Amino acid sequence: MVYCGTIVAIKGYSGNVVVSDLQPDVPPLHEGMRVNIGYSEQFSREFVIESWKTSKLKSIAKIKNIDTDNSAKELKEMGIFADKEDLRQIDENFIALDEIIGCQVIDTETKNVLGEILEVWETPANKVWLIEYQEREVTIPVIDDVVISLDIKNKKAEIKILEGLLDI
Repeated sequence: MVYCGTIVAIKGYSGNVVVSDLQPDVPPLHEGMRVNIGYSEQFSREFVIESWKTSKLKSIAKIKNIDTDNSAKELKEMGIFADKEDLRQIDENFIALDEIIGCQVIDTETKNVLGEILEVWETPANKVWLIEYQEREVTIPVIDDVVISLDIKNKKAEIKILEGLLDI
C-alpha cells in the first residue's frame, strides 16, 4: 500500500472530504478505486472512491457510504492508502518510494557499484537518494543529468557522476 494523502477537512454536508498532503508521484485516484483509510496502513479500513477531483494542492473526494458530515468527520486526520498495482493501472510508470530503497547505484562510466539507496528524500527542487559510499553517506540528486536509468525489477540504478558529486 502507498500513502496518497490525508483527509484534513470536510466539505459540505453530504460526506465530501478534503484531501491534502498529496504525494507528488502518486497519480490521482478515481471513481470505483478501492483504498484504505486510517491512521496508518495497519490500522485502516477499506473504502471505495465515489468521486475524486484534484486541484494543485488538494483533492475533494466522495467516499462510498460516507453520506453525512458526521460520518465524514470520523475520517478527518486519517491517511488514504492505495495498492501499488492499482496505481500502476492509472500510471504504468508509477514507482513507489519503497521500491527504490535497496537498489544498487552503478557508475555508468566505470560500471562500479557505488552503494545502495538507503533513503529517498523529497525536496522542493527534486528527490534525493541517500546512498552509502565508501563508508559514508552521500546524497545523489534525482535529476536527468545524473540518473541515467532506474531498473526496479533488477534493483539497479545507473548514474552519471558529475564533477564533485561524491565529494559533498
